[in-house]
Amino acid sequence: MHIFDRDLPYGAALKQIADHKLFKSINAEWHGEQKSRCAFRVNTDIGVYIRLATKPVNGEYVFNFKKAQTQEIEEMKVSCKGNVFIVLICYEAREVCVLRVKHLEALIAARTETAGDAPSSGQHNVLITVWGSKSMRARVTVPGRKNKRMKLTR
Repeated sequence: MHIFDRDLPYGAALKQIADHKLFKSINAEWHGEQKSRCAFRVNTDIGVYIRLATKPVNGEYVFNFKKAQTQEIEEMKVSCKGNVFIVLICYEAREVCVLRVKHLEALIAARTETAGDAPSSGQHNVLITVWGSKSMRARVTVPGRKNKRMKLTR
């Protein structure tokens, strides 16, 4: 079986989960007839959605969530009874940021509310700032404003 370079960071993140003492099993999540590349089920009731950003852009790692991906996360919320975690791999920093799905939703909701009646492409960018030994920060951009960040962070 061939190993793809794009899958190596996912394996590193999944190993962190597998090292936990309560870990029993992990399976790829299926949506209809298609296996997800990003969604996994840990044990029987924990959803994990993994995304990767290889290099920072202007000091922040940018994670794009398209409409299909947010819909996939919504389906996982239902099947896992809301017990879903978003794992954001900041590859060059060798750090992993984990958000509960409700925190991701709060960031997206704040951005959507700020946008008002502006047309939405259905894509949302989550920006992660890695501060070395300090906590990481997750935020979104202000709609229609280049290089402006919203104050709401997680």
